[in-house]
Amino acid sequence: MSRLRKATSISRIVIATSNESSDDNLADFILTNNIADLYRGSLLNVFSRYQEIAFLFESDYYLRITADCPLVCPDLVDSMFLTTKEMNLDFCSNSHVKGITKGFDLELYSRELMLSIKQEQLSRYDLEHVTPVMYEIEKNAVFLLKYDQDPRLKGLSLSIDTLQDYVFLKKLEADHQISRMTYKEIKNILLTQVSG
Repeated sequence: MSRLRKATSISRIVIATSNESSDDNLADFILTNNIADLYRGSLLNVFSRYQEIAFLFESDYYLRITADCPLVCPDLVDSMFLTTKEMNLDFCSNSHVKGITKGFDLELYSRELMLSIKQEQLSRYDLEHVTPVMYEIEKNAVFLLKYDQDPRLKGLSLSIDTLQDYVFLKKLEADHQISRMTYKEIKNILLTQVSG
């Protein structure tokens, strides 16, 4: 959360979780520690949570970041906001086949786009994963940020999907304090790791 707060384009942070009792401890932690605004909604219809947030917290744009990506880079966030506004986009993403290293994923969408999507027309997959439908809208309103990735980093993931991922990130943090670094600095550390 502290990394995201450094992005100058972010004005409010909302954590969206389910209204199931299994998420009560998380919700209590967020509220007790005043970490962010909290929204609780459907466990299975994740899309509805995002749409309801767009009704409740009015903004021109919303940035989607998933909890398995702890290395949010404020420099990437601000750059994406700038690109999206300059190009008058409805949807901008760096999370795709030619996008950024997994773990730095960002998806930015307009309020207008989110509120225009009819839930009853979505598949169960779309309801769970929220943004796949946005990649299919009119192509002039969609922009996929591409990166020239060093082949040595191909297949590398800095998201936390397994215990092994967590251990790897924890070691990188202990050795290099990557939580204080920009995307470019983290990338350089990773390149020294695979080269060494």
